Amino acid sequence: MKTIFMLLFSTIFCFFFEANSQTTGVFRIGDDQFSSLVSATGGIGNDGTNAGTGNGNLLLGHGTGANLTNGHWNNFLGYLSGTNNTSGKDNNFLGYLAGRRNTTGSYNNFLGTGAGHDNTTGGHNVFIGYQTGNKNRTGMENVCIGTHAGYQNTTGDRNVHLGYKAGAYSGSGDRNVFIGNNAGAYAPAGNDKLYIDNSSTSTPLLYGDFASDQLGINTNSIPTGYTFAVVGKIVAEEIKVQVASAWPDYVFHPAYKLPSLKEVEKHIKTKGQLTNIPSAKEVEENGIELGEMNAKLLQKIEELTLYILALNKRMEQLEKKAH
Repeated sequence: MKTIFMLLFSTIFCFFFEANSQTTGVFRIGDDQFSSLVSATGGIGNDGTNAGTGNGNLLLGHGTGANLTNGHWNNFLGYLSGTNNTSGKDNNFLGYLAGRRNTTGSYNNFLGTGAGHDNTTGGHNVFIGYQTGNKNRTGMENVCIGTHAGYQNTTGDRNVHLGYKAGAYSGSGDRNVFIGNNAGAYAPAGNDKLYIDNSSTSTPLLYGDFASDQLGINTNSIPTGYTFAVVGKIVAEEIKVQVASAWPDYVFHPAYKLPSLKEVEKHIKTKGQLTNIPSAKEVEENGIELGEMNAKLLQKIEELTLYILALNKRMEQLEKKAH
């Protein structure tokens, strides 16, 4: 008996759906009596009275698409999902209050309770998860996946939030990327930033600035003029430094003025360091440039080589005189 009933219901269901979709392009299932299962307006009772003016819409749930006028090819499933939509098209809203306030926004995909709830005109967004992208109003081309991901972004465009509360309360910004549980959850509003971590720390494992092409590890402070910053020790099998300045082979050029040993001695007594070599205080305050420092050290080695060669010649001359 149950099987016969299901077959009969399916036949009637398909019949009404086909007949109605050919005339209105709208199909709706709600919570009223069976006679309202499919209607000329696609509405139920006082809901969705304008739904029939759109084409190719699927409305499933109480109040879904209640204000549709000429919106086309939308799929609204869930209590009040897409209820304010008027002319928005090609939207897919699935879940309780998903895309509730959307009016003209198009090409959005909202999946989850409250996903994209405040969106009005924003388009080309993908929000998946509980209250994901909840406060977005006009933001475009955002991708948010995970509970509360991108929660408070209201007007920002082209952001990526992946993970539980990823960039949730960072406010509005453009072209930001948040990856990981709570990554950048409370980061200050900004543009072109990268946060990768599994916590809401302000100094994530990876921090980046796409605008300046800078990357930091365990730090969000990257000095101007530097591409890469690391807080902590680094171990590597090999590091190559491409030095832009001249390598000190010029020391061996005949025109090079080699300081006398007396000049070197005087500088050491006066300054307490070799010429062109930073002091201990300078290194403590500013660090050293690896390539530049190696060049300076090589310069001193080459100068020492010239001093040794000069001393060797003098010794040979003294030996000749002695014999």
